[in-house]
Formats: sequence, structure tokens, C-alpha cells
Amino acid sequence: MIEKPYSKEISLENHPEISLLKSDLETAEAKYKVAKADLLPKFNLQYGFQQISGNNGYYSYQAGISIPLFSGNEKQIKKSSAIAIERSENELAFRKKALKAEYASAYQKFEKWQKSYQFYIEEALPLAEEQKKGALLAYREGSIDFRDFTELLKETLETELNAINAHQNYLNALFELAYYQL
Repeated sequence: MIEKPYSKEISLENHPEISLLKSDLETAEAKYKVAKADLLPKFNLQYGFQQISGNNGYYSYQAGISIPLFSGNEKQIKKSSAIAIERSENELAFRKKALKAEYASAYQKFEKWQKSYQFYIEEALPLAEEQKKGALLAYREGSIDFRDFTELLKETLETELNAINAHQNYLNALFELAYYQL
């Protein structure tokens, strides 16, 4: 019996595609915070020390506040940043669902080829080997002619070839599942 290396249900939270989309979302959120901060008033303090003709002691202090009055551009940047966040969230949710659906499809394909390959290993190949031995024995004893012998060998070779194809498809399905386990 061939073991199943993967389970039917999977968490795709650590998949590279999801990680990349999460990174895009974090970038969009950071841009939104910057755009939002640009709309806030800015406070500034300055301190100065001045020396004139060798005389020390001229100090200056200055405090100020900058209030963005005409902030249409900054508001548009904030709005576009909010839209970028929403787009990133939607894309992340969509891709999670799509990856789960793709994984479910890949898992079904894997199960199909696993069962097929297992059938060939457990039933068809042993039967083909017996058929090959029986055909050789019957030909040696003269029970069948060469044409019948080659026809029986052809059938066993087709079975072996089908087993190889089933094994190849099983391995391809297994590799496809491995993509989702990154």
C-alpha cells in the first residue's frame, strides 16, 4: 500500500504567494499611514546660538506649527492609499481561495493516480508477469503458435507501459502537491 504523504486539508498561510501578498498589503498600509500623517499639523522648535563680532550670548528660540490648508493632493494620496489597501486585501482573500481550490484539485488528481499506480503494482503487474510466464511455457510446449505468443507478450508489455505511465502521473501529481507545501 502506498502511503499518502499529504493530507486533504492544508493551511496555505506560509505559502510564498500568500506571504508576498501579505507583504504587499503591509506596504499599502504603511503608505496609507504616511499619507495620513502628511495631513496632520506639524510642530517645530528651533534653537539658535549666534556670535557677533566676538560677543557671545545671542540666543534665539523659535516655535511654530504648520497646518496644511490646501491639502487636496495629500487627501488624494490618502484616498488612493486606502483603495490600494482594499485592493490588496481583496487580492489576498481571492488568492487564498484560489490556492485552496487548486490544492483540492491537485489532491484529487493525486488520489486518482495513486490508486491507479497502486492497482498496477498490486494486481495488474503480478498478473501480467504470470501471463508472460504462461505464454512462454505454452509456446515452448507448442500449445500456441508464435503469433499468439507475441500477441500475449504485447498485452503484458502494454500493461507494464501503462504501469510506467501511471507511475509517472502519480509522481507528477505528487510534485504538484509539493508546490503547495512550500
